[in-house]
Amino acid sequence: MKRRYFMQTMLVATAAIGIATPSLANDKVYLIDFVILNEGSDISDRDRYEERIAPMAARTGLSVIKSVNLLQHLNGGIQEAVRLNIWEMESPANMQALMQDAQYQAEIPTRDAIHNMKDLSLYLATETADNGGLGEGMVLVDLVVMNDGYGAAERDAYEAKVAPIAAQYGMELAAAYTIDQKLNGAATDDALRLNLWSVADPAAMQDLNGDPAYQALADERNRLHDFSQLTLFMGQSNN
Repeated sequence: MKRRYFMQTMLVATAAIGIATPSLANDKVYLIDFVILNEGSDISDRDRYEERIAPMAARTGLSVIKSVNLLQHLNGGIQEAVRLNIWEMESPANMQALMQDAQYQAEIPTRDAIHNMKDLSLYLATETADNGGLGEGMVLVDLVVMNDGYGAAERDAYEAKVAPIAAQYGMELAAAYTIDQKLNGAATDDALRLNLWSVADPAAMQDLNGDPAYQALADERNRLHDFSQLTLFMGQSNN
């Protein structure tokens, strides 16, 4: 019951956090990479793999700009994900160039041995906010899914109401990405955006849940969001 209560609290608090006016919008393309490993592999295997492919990715125009180790799954799908990487590139052509790189192709057997390539989940996205990075603290990973009939406009309006409430509890938007296309994996097909929140104190989310101003928005929150698909993790910045 304690874990269930904590999960419900995190769900409530996550939906409460508001997106600030976007501080950065550019023409870059972003690859959202939820890493899922095969049984018998661990995060150290992924670390070594990332070290090997980093030079190949760099010369073909990709770089990891944000990385979060996923410590606790709170809601939604892809329970087995262990890391989230955000890759920056000029266009999807950079991905194709990496796939065709001879050195990268030599890594494919190792890649496939380490990773669950069926469930590993990838999205293409557009950056809509970047408020200074993730720092070294805790991060709430929030893959937003709306109920049928609601979209970005309704989410934005809701967030504008709850942003000042969430700020009182040490939750600040670090970055936001609009999902443009799902490429692969077991994650939901219906994600609207990915939000990354810097969380000063995860325990404060329970206090947010009990805030009267936030509670007054509960009916709107529940009407808008599909909590059966909305995916949450608590993680630690790996940057």
